[in-house]
Amino acid sequence: MVKTMKKDAKIVIVAMACVLAVFAGFAGCAEKAGVGVIEPVEGEPWWPMEEEALAPRSKANKGISVTARAERMVIQKASLKLEVEDSSETAEKITEITRAAGGFIADSETWITSTGQGKGKSTIRIPREKFFSTIGKIELLGNVESKEITGEDITEEYIDLESHLRNYQQTEDRLLKILKKAKKVSEIMEVEEALTEVRGEIEEITGRMEYLRNRVNLSTITVSFHEPAPIVPKGENAFHAAWEGFLSVVNGIIICIGYALPILIIIGVIWGIIIGYKHLYKSKPRLRSKKK
Repeated sequence: MVKTMKKDAKIVIVAMACVLAVFAGFAGCAEKAGVGVIEPVEGEPWWPMEEEALAPRSKANKGISVTARAERMVIQKASLKLEVEDSSETAEKITEITRAAGGFIADSETWITSTGQGKGKSTIRIPREKFFSTIGKIELLGNVESKEITGEDITEEYIDLESHLRNYQQTEDRLLKILKKAKKVSEIMEVEEALTEVRGEIEEITGRMEYLRNRVNLSTITVSFHEPAPIVPKGENAFHAAWEGFLSVVNGIIICIGYALPILIIIGVIWGIIIGYKHLYKSKPRLRSKKK
């Protein structure tokens, strides 16, 4: 019994040794192939971070790209319509809110209608991280009659532009190398012409990318506001409104006469011809009777 147990123990030991040898062989092959074991660094996670996993591997993809940032590029816009007590004061408050958020006024105007109603419109550009908080502050300036928020995702367009830019930059590098080796004047001129065309494409693409980045980083908010419409015009405005109404009626009559006058002239000519023909037709029997 004891001999049998010893024999079984030897078999187990030999089997374990074979398994360890096989694993050692695999580890050696992996090391020769350049595959190492990932060991955690103190203070850092052992798994690949999202940005590292998505970052481009080639030299041509150096720099911060949309893919490396792993974020969407969205152009945010908002449109608000408010009823306010004082249009001029509202315009000033919108300017204060905009400056406090680190933005700027793109366009602003206020005016008074013929009925004495104050109105205004402001277009502001706000850093995207302050977009929704700024909308909330503007809503407190009056009664919100309408609100619209839109977002345009331009991530794919930007990635395509990045790809085209890299291709043109690589083409530019190749052309510069060819230019250094060119000896004939015709070859130099041909390469320089190609370089001019490629650099023009690069400028166009970089300009478009800069424009898109600006639109993404600075959101646009358009605010239209007006005071409550007065039921009865006040003071001089009442007389002015009545006078404008009278002039509008007179202008309308003159316009109608202007449109109708040619038609009336044509009808008058036709009517005159008919009357003349009838008069001539009636006078003919009298002339015949007198001759008889």
